[in-house]
Amino acid sequence: PTDGTGRVFDTDKRQRLWLNPQFSANLTRRTDLQVFGRYLDTTYDDDVSLLLAGFKQYGVGAVLAHSLSDKDEISLIAYTGLFESDVDDSDPTTTSIRLGYNRRISERTQVRISAGAETTEDLDGNDETNPVGEIALIHNYQVSRVIASYMRTIDGSGVGAFSVRDTFSLNASRDMSPRLTLSGGIRAYQTSALDSADVSSAEVD
Repeated sequence: PTDGTGRVFDTDKRQRLWLNPQFSANLTRRTDLQVFGRYLDTTYDDDVSLLLAGFKQYGVGAVLAHSLSDKDEISLIAYTGLFESDVDDSDPTTTSIRLGYNRRISERTQVRISAGAETTEDLDGNDETNPVGEIALIHNYQVSRVIASYMRTIDGSGVGAFSVRDTFSLNASRDMSPRLTLSGGIRAYQTSALDSADVSSAEVD
């Protein structure tokens, strides 16, 4: 959600405050529960306030994960959130549920998959349901890690409505010492409005 933080239209700026508290607990030897919250506050320079509007997102969610074996894990992910825009008082909500599956292919390689649906209110108060999910391939070397992934999410935007984002990413990290890790990555994404009108073309950062 912080992809666009920084410059807008080459000269203007936007700022974002992002909070993501989490709590985890072991329910049984094989079952874990994670509860999390999300808060995002986005503001824009006055120069672009006529084109893009600041917004806030609030949300809570939970992940229930169960290990089937040393190699397989299934999970249930639920989330509900609220979107507030400076240009609209409708405050649409979003609710999603996904099923996840993690498979350890080898000692160093694993696949992570999740798929589900997210129901979101549009500006007219109508519900719209879209598929969401992720597929990722993770490989661990002796002191480094590489993750290649595709993700589809529903995010807030500066146009006063939720948007659909498709993201392809490649990330790598390396442990330089027990206390220092060096990481980097490349990401290509395309964002479109829920009514299928383009909000932005594909970008790489």
